[in-house]
Amino acid sequence: SEPVYGGVVKWHEVANPPKLDPQYATDTTSDRVILCLFDTLVTNSLDGQKIVPWLAESWQVSKDNLVWTFKLRKGVHFHKTTEGGKPTANGGREVTAADWKWTFEQLIRGKSPRAYFVDCIKGYDEMTAGKSKEWIGIKALDKYTLQFTLKEPFAPFLSVLAYSAFVVVPKEDVTKWGKDFNFHPVGTGAFVFDSWKRDQKVVLKQNPNSWRRERKG
Repeated sequence: SEPVYGGVVKWHEVANPPKLDPQYATDTTSDRVILCLFDTLVTNSLDGQKIVPWLAESWQVSKDNLVWTFKLRKGVHFHKTTEGGKPTANGGREVTAADWKWTFEQLIRGKSPRAYFVDCIKGYDEMTAGKSKEWIGIKALDKYTLQFTLKEPFAPFLSVLAYSAFVVVPKEDVTKWGKDFNFHPVGTGAFVFDSWKRDQKVVLKQNPNSWRRERKG
């Protein structure tokens, strides 16, 4: 009747997760680990019937359904440590709207196989074609306000943002590791990366600075 705190949870995966970099993962095996390490703006309710706030506390939509404005949760920090307790490049700093904008642009710069899911955002074609270095349809209005402008109304847009590819990542760690970020993942999730012995096990540890921590820790 009461939660049991502490200890180890073991989950048997059917295969080695191919990717732990959320921008390149395309399978559910990887997703199970990724969603422990990273967070999206919004997420699915437990019953799967609606989209609920996550790293975005609230959002508004313009009357023409083209402009989506999200208010971000304050006090969300990137992981301070990673593999074996080593410090991350970002140092555990707070997540801002600018991080979200950079992350979405990185989807295209890094040629993510899931970038096309958000091709409805204005400026997608220009970014993909290399005609623009900035995604004009995504703006950080201030530290905690993120805005998307669509090319045309797109009903599933909010649901798409709950997909695991669209989590926030720290520029410092992605830049440091490049393609090897896959083996040194750093997010904002309830767990931090500890180790990955390929074809045997992935070990995650509790994030002591998680925004989801409650009174009992």
